[in-house]
Amino acid sequence: MGKEYKHSGNVDWGRSALWLIIGMVCFGAVGVIYGLLAHINPIIYLHLLLLFGVVFVMSSVAAFVVHGSHARNKYLIIIMVGIMCVFAWYCGWCMMLAYEADVNFFFLLFNVPITFDGIIYYANNIEISVGRRSASIPIGSIMPVLYIIEFAVFLYPIYTVAKMKHFFCEACKKNMSSVTLYYPNADEITPNLDALRSGNALFLKEAQPVGNLQHLGLGYKAYEFNFHFCLLCKSVVVNVERISISKNDKGKIEIADNDEVVKGVYLDKESAEMVIAIVALSALAGNKQMA
Repeated sequence: MGKEYKHSGNVDWGRSALWLIIGMVCFGAVGVIYGLLAHINPIIYLHLLLLFGVVFVMSSVAAFVVHGSHARNKYLIIIMVGIMCVFAWYCGWCMMLAYEADVNFFFLLFNVPITFDGIIYYANNIEISVGRRSASIPIGSIMPVLYIIEFAVFLYPIYTVAKMKHFFCEACKKNMSSVTLYYPNADEITPNLDALRSGNALFLKEAQPVGNLQHLGLGYKAYEFNFHFCLLCKSVVVNVERISISKNDKGKIEIADNDEVVKGVYLDKESAEMVIAIVALSALAGNKQMA
């Protein structure tokens, strides 16, 4: 087996603190917007759409913070993103209560016990509409449960960053770049998987990759190669998944099934240099099939 990539667990405390502050500002702004729109919108269906949209934005920002902070310690990543998620949720409530009670937002932001009293009171006394034509109806004891679920949804970015594949070059102290290429001819790849797990990817010199799924036909059994590389020291880490291709209800080509067959293996020097050349050629070809 070749050398496997593993996070070092190292922490740049100064950089992490800076990016935690940046993340809290961004998450707080998202929470404020959510609280304002949630106050304006009394319809539960639109409220749910708003919530999912906010969580999508928060997950994107969380990934940006992880990359910016050069985080290599999984527990620190989870703690940082957890703090940002709770802060976003709290800012949302501060904004909503500020409008409901005609109170200064920053007063609520810095008076946590008063804000939590307001949250509990609001959750037990709110009236909300199910649809545009329905009258506002008191839902009673269900609302506290729904707000607990809302809080849990706000924590979803923690899951996304915990599952995120993030590669960092310890030698150069920088994030690795990533490129995905698809190899549609499984017969070129399958016999060489053991060599690849040992860090040897020279067989790819004769293989023909494509840059996106649209170049693959339906029913294909192909391989997805995720190359993570540092151009400074020419190191390359590879993840490989065996995939099958299908078309969804909207007619879009997508991955129907996947199975990880090579997990985070460093390539040897000769293979790494060859892969970087392949990636460069793929970029020049505009992610189209190479001749």
